Amino acid sequence: MKKWILASMVFLGTLTIKAQTEKGSFLVNGNTSFSFSKKTQKIKEYDSSITSFKENLFGIEISGGYFILNNLAGGINLGYTNRKYRGDETKVFNIGPYVRYYFASKKIKPFIEGAYLFGKEKYFYKNANEIEKKINTYSGSFGVAFFIFKNVSFDVAAQYVYSKPSSFSGYEYYNSRFNFRTGFSFFLN
Repeated sequence: MKKWILASMVFLGTLTIKAQTEKGSFLVNGNTSFSFSKKTQKIKEYDSSITSFKENLFGIEISGGYFILNNLAGGINLGYTNRKYRGDETKVFNIGPYVRYYFASKKIKPFIEGAYLFGKEKYFYKNANEIEKKINTYSGSFGVAFFIFKNVSFDVAAQYVYSKPSSFSGYEYYNSRFNFRTGFSFFLN
């Protein structure tokens, strides 16, 4: 598997293209995100209460985009996230638009990214039934793309995520957290 991934990266790195982030180019990303941090959750029931707790998170994102201007790409993001907390588990499947802007540079390009995702969130409680709800997620990232080939970059980013599931059983709440993301981007013409 590792040899196949390396061979694919070398092949994509040898393709001829105009420029990595030039208008008219395509962008394909694959990212993983993880977080072993404190999460803030606000629950609105009888009063406003804020709770913070530790949570383990792992996510996978695949996205495709098009450079509508030099250094500015927009496209669609497809994501899956798995969160675990005290034996409970949450799985989120979502899709939505994103935009990414690269700051001009040669081999190292800082970028910012914003996304809006919508989808389904499933809760698996250890002592209760499964619960499924709709979810809206907003995220913002700041990162750096390290170009390892002319059209392949290794990306590292810090991400802030705010999500709000639909309310259930009188509970209304939101989640916010910081993630660390890594992945590869492929620039095609």
